Amino acid sequence: MADITDSTNRGKGMSILGLTWGVGMALGPAIGGYTSQPCAAGSGAAVLCGPLTRRYPFIVPALVVGATALGCAVHAYANLPETVEAAPGAWKALVPKRFRAAGYATLDDDTKTGPAPDSPSGRKLPAATWQAIACYAALSLSQMCYEQALPVWATSPRDVGGLALPAKTVGCIMLAEALPNLALVFWFPALVGRFGLRRSWSAAAAVAAVVMSTIPLIGHLATGLAGGPPSHAAILAVAAPYVMVRSAAISVAFIGVFTLIANSTPKADQGRVTGISMMFGSGSRMLGPMIGGAVCSWSMHSGTFSADVGPFLPFVLMGTVMAVGGFLATLLPESIESTFEQAAEEALKGAATDLEVALVDRGAEGGGEYL
Repeated sequence: MADITDSTNRGKGMSILGLTWGVGMALGPAIGGYTSQPCAAGSGAAVLCGPLTRRYPFIVPALVVGATALGCAVHAYANLPETVEAAPGAWKALVPKRFRAAGYATLDDDTKTGPAPDSPSGRKLPAATWQAIACYAALSLSQMCYEQALPVWATSPRDVGGLALPAKTVGCIMLAEALPNLALVFWFPALVGRFGLRRSWSAAAAVAAVVMSTIPLIGHLATGLAGGPPSHAAILAVAAPYVMVRSAAISVAFIGVFTLIANSTPKADQGRVTGISMMFGSGSRMLGPMIGGAVCSWSMHSGTFSADVGPFLPFVLMGTVMAVGGFLATLLPESIESTFEQAAEEALKGAATDLEVALVDRGAEGGGEYL
C-alpha cells in the first residue's frame, strides 16, 4: 500500500485497508461458525454434511481459509506489478555467511558478499522510523492482550467480577466492534486532513487507552440501567456502543501507525521496514494472548483482589501500554506528516533558498563579488 500511494491519497488507501479488515472481522466469524460441524444437530449447513465433514467437522472453514489465502496469492502474483527492482546479487543476503565464504553463493565477480555501501540494507534507518515501529509494537501488544482478556472476563462468574455471559453474547459484542471499520474509509481521510496524522493517532491512542482501562465499568453501568442484576440483553445494550468507541479509536490508530511507518521510511527501505514491523507484530501476537489471559485469570480468580478491583487490573495494564504508544507518537517530527521523499525534497528546497539568500547577502556586502 505504501508503494502504490503518496501523500495525496495515502489516507484514503489506508482507510480502505481498514475497511477490508472490518469486513473480514464481520464475515469471518459468521462463515466459520456457520460452516463448522455441519453434521451436528440443528446445523444450518446440513447440506455440507458427508463422510469427510463427519470425520473432520471443522474442515470446511479450514478449506475456506486456505482457498482464500491461495486466491490472494495467485491474484497478487498475476495482477500486482513489482514496485521495487531487486539489486544484482541481493538474494545473497539470504545465504548464511559460512556458505558465502565458502564460495557457494558466488555467481559473478561484480557482486560481493555483504551489502553494497549504497544498498538499502547498508543504511541506518531514520530515528522516526524506529519511533513509529515502537508505536506499532505498543498498539499490537495492547490489542492482543485485550482480545484474549475480554472473553475471559466476560464469561467469568459475577462473584469474581465477570459478566457470566454465554459465548453467543460475547460473539455479538465482538461483532459490534467490527462495525466502525465499515465506515472508516469515509471519515479517516477527513480526520487526518483536519487534525494531522500525529495528532489523530495520539488522540485515538488516548481514547482507546481510557476506554480500554474502564471496560469493566460495563457491568456496573448495566446493573444501574437494569436496577438490579442485569440481563444479557441489558449488558449487550451497554457493551456494544462502549466497545464500538474503542474499536473506532483502535482502527484510526492501526491505520495511522501504518501511515506513520510508511511516511518515515525511505522508499528503498520500505520492504526491510515492513519486515521489521511484522517481526514486532508477531512478537506481540505471541506474547499478548499469554499476558492478557494470564493476568486476567490471576487478578480475578486468585483471591488477591476483590471482585470490584480484580477485573480492572489487566485492562488498566493494556491502557497504559496504549498510552505509552500515544506518547511516543507526540515525539515524532512534523515532517512525518508527509512522505520521507517529500520531506527530503522540501528540506533541499529550503537549503537551496537559504544558500541563495546567503550568496545574495555576501554579494551585496562584497560589491557583487558572489553574484
